[in-house]
Amino acid sequence: MRAPPRSTVLPGVWWPLKSIFDFIKQICYILPLTCSSDALRAVMLRGAGVSEILVPDLLFLVGFFVIAFGAATLMLKREVG
Repeated sequence: MRAPPRSTVLPGVWWPLKSIFDFIKQICYILPLTCSSDALRAVMLRGAGVSEILVPDLLFLVGFFVIAFGAATLMLKREVG
């Protein structure tokens, strides 16, 4: 049996965050996969709508995207011509 990918172990995809040590939970909450898995779990299990997962999950993901896209744009900025 293969081990799960490392990127899915911390965000609570395979194991609930309740069973992880407190000092590791702080790291888990800054990973975008944690917010997306929480939002997906809320939609699938509780039937949550967009308004219910908007704060903090979707806003965090949008903020993470804006920061990551801005950093990538600055790092890959090239002059054409």
